[in-house]
Formats: sequence, C-alpha cells, structure tokens
Amino acid sequence: LLYAAAASTKEHTVALPAVLLLTDWFFSERPFTLEGIRRNWRLYALLAVMAPLAVAGVFYLTRGSLSAGFGLKDLPWRDYFYTQWRVLWVYLRMVVLPFGQNVDHAYPVVRSPLDPGALAGLLGLALLAGGAIWFRRRFPAACYGVLAALILFAPTSSILPIQDVLVERRLYLPMGMLVLVLADVLNRVPVRPRVVAAAACLMIAAFGLLTWRRNHVWADSAALWEDSVRKAPHNGRAHFQLGVAYYQSGRCDAAAREFEAASKLRPPDFRLYVDWALAEDCLNHLDRAMELLREAAFLHPDAHTYSLMAMIYAKQGKLAEGMEAVNT
Repeated sequence: LLYAAAASTKEHTVALPAVLLLTDWFFSERPFTLEGIRRNWRLYALLAVMAPLAVAGVFYLTRGSLSAGFGLKDLPWRDYFYTQWRVLWVYLRMVVLPFGQNVDHAYPVVRSPLDPGALAGLLGLALLAGGAIWFRRRFPAACYGVLAALILFAPTSSILPIQDVLVERRLYLPMGMLVLVLADVLNRVPVRPRVVAAAACLMIAAFGLLTWRRNHVWADSAALWEDSVRKAPHNGRAHFQLGVAYYQSGRCDAAAREFEAASKLRPPDFRLYVDWALAEDCLNHLDRAMELLREAAFLHPDAHTYSLMAMIYAKQGKLAEGMEAVNT
C-alpha cells in the first residue's frame, strides 16, 4: 500500500523492488546468493504484481504531459538517454564537490550516441557498475551504495524523457546510498575516532556555511533567478523568470529588458509576449504593449489576452476597439 502511494506521487519510487532485490542479494546470510530473495518470496510475489502497475501508472501520468513522457516533440527518448550518460557524472560530482548549483541548469541535450562526452560518460558508468560488482566481496557497503544509487537514478535518468534533463533534487534519494561509500572508507581507515569526529565536524561546518549562503539566494525570487542567469546566461527560461520576478517587485524597466533577452534566446511563446506586454504597460509604452499582445493573440487567442488588449485600448482612448476586444 505504501509502495502504491509512493509510486502515484513521485516517479522514481518505482525503483523500490529493484533496491530490495539488490539488498537481499548483497546481505543474505550466505552473501551474494539468491537465498534472501527466496526467503522473502511472498514480498516479491506481491511486488511482481505491483511493480508493473506502478510503471504503467507512471506512463499513464506522463501521457500527454508537456514536461515529461515519450510524447515530448523536441526530446526523443534516445537523446534524453545519451544526455544522461553525462548528467549522471554531474550528480556524482555534486556529492563530493557541491558547487555550481542552479535552479535551472539548461543543460545541453546530446543528440548523438557518438558524442565524445556522452561516450566517455557511458564508459565511466559501465566501469563504475562493473567495479561495484567485481569488488562487492571486498567492499560490500560501498559497492552496494553505488549500485543502489544507480538504480534510484534510473527512473529519471534513463529512457523516460523529462523536459529538464538535469535537476538537483533528483540527487536527494541516491545520496542516501552514496554516503555508504564514505562510511565504508572511513570504517577501513586506521584513524582514531577523535580524529574522524573532528574531521566530520569541520565538514559539517563547511557545508553548513555553504548551505546558509545558498539559502540567501533561495530567499528571494529575483536573487534566485539572477543567480541562474549569471551561471547560465544562454538560458532563455531563466531570463524569462527573472523578468517575472522583477515585474512582481515593481522593477518594470528591468523586467522588460529580461523579457527581450529571453525572446532572443528562444522562440517566444504567448506567455512571454503577455508578461512582456504587462511590463511595457507598466512603463506606459502602450503602443509597444499592444504590439506584444497582438503577437500573443496570434499564437494563442485566449480571453485573458483580449481582456488586456481592451485595457490598453481604453488607456489609449480607443473605446470602440476596446469593446471589440472585450466582445472577442
């Protein structure tokens, strides 16, 4: 029941049966046999029914979605898969060296399996997984952590396309497994407990300071998107969101500049035109606002756009045109 609830909430939880199978294989009384799996056959019989339903549920939820699923027009599953060969190494690097965080990475999509970076990433992942299997008897906790993390990455970092190819929150659950690598290493290092404790305190203090500094960025929407634009100036969506943040804080001139920058970095959609028009209206650039609203209506003629056009016409004293927009 809990598995069904989880799978209906977050797609990556469908990996639970695979993690349980891995656990029973690794930590049975006779290591690396099927003994533990056979002992828990009732659990796996139940999950054998639930897991396909959970996977089917994920596919059903993503069907027709604009942000995930096999129906994404500009992101076929093959390109997403190639891209993840590189993205997984960004996640693994962030575990060790947590720099370069960004609310919207706009990570470039790999369009060919022959991309050198993608091929290097795939080879590295194969070596990592192979090494974890080869050394499983010598370093069981570390090897289990690596394999379990790769399993937990799989639902969002394999073949199911998601519009955002790299999102930091996908690292949260696998990190719980990857920490076992550090635990295994520390368990084997001949260092006095006081030294380990002191080193741990220093790490906690350092990461705590970094977290505190990062929290200042997340405390304000404008600061958050300024940080994103600074780290990924090519990201049109970040410029758009920064424009929205500026407009909401009354900085209409800065908002208009960001909307214009966004329009040069990606094909404008009706939402960009509408928000840009509102910024121009705030600056009393009524003719420019009307031009932008006409572009928005051409792309997506909805009631909200025409009501804004009526408002601009009224400010210009064109009441007949305003009433026509209201009627439309």
